[in-house]
Amino acid sequence: GRDVSNSRNVMMRIGLETSLAEDVVDMLIEGDVTESPDTFQWIPFVDTKEIELSEGDGTKSITVKLRDSAGNVSEPASTAIVLDRSVPSSASININDGADYTESHQVTLSLSAKSAREMYISGDIVRNDNTFRWVPFQMNYEARLTEGEGEKTVYAVFRNGVDNESDEVKAQIILDFSPPAIVSIRAFDVSDETDDDLNFHSGQQILIQA
Repeated sequence: GRDVSNSRNVMMRIGLETSLAEDVVDMLIEGDVTESPDTFQWIPFVDTKEIELSEGDGTKSITVKLRDSAGNVSEPASTAIVLDRSVPSSASININDGADYTESHQVTLSLSAKSAREMYISGDIVRNDNTFRWVPFQMNYEARLTEGEGEKTVYAVFRNGVDNESDEVKAQIILDFSPPAIVSIRAFDVSDETDDDLNFHSGQQILIQA
């Protein structure tokens, strides 16, 4: 089985030689497990049993004893598993070092998350082999924004070695190809704003507003 679990519910399998399995009638499950009708008392033997580990992350020890039809009890057999429900922390993403605008579809994502082994990038970016799927974590990734000007949002989720996921984080940037447009222009005397008839003389100080 797995040495690490991110869930308290685990599947326990008991392997026996065929000749011995025929004589076993009961089993007793003890250790770092939740008390239930299947634990801490004799129950009919099955080779597979789902059990719930005790609360709290860390190493959990599970002990099993078997009993045959004559009432003979086996020596205890033990196994251990680590319960780890921790998630990648300090998750963050930014686009082009936090820039508000970009004139290019091609952008650089800066990613960070403690204990992350994988990442899932989605949002207003082009789908390829490294987006919209789990891929190995990397701190910098070149992505291409989707077509069309406007605000683009990119999302990231991070996952550790036992598949625990971080909260989703996001970043925005505005894709803008349009140059500034002068809608109107006005010129007037610095000392008299009403003097804006565009008939100015040499040496006159004027102010231009666009």
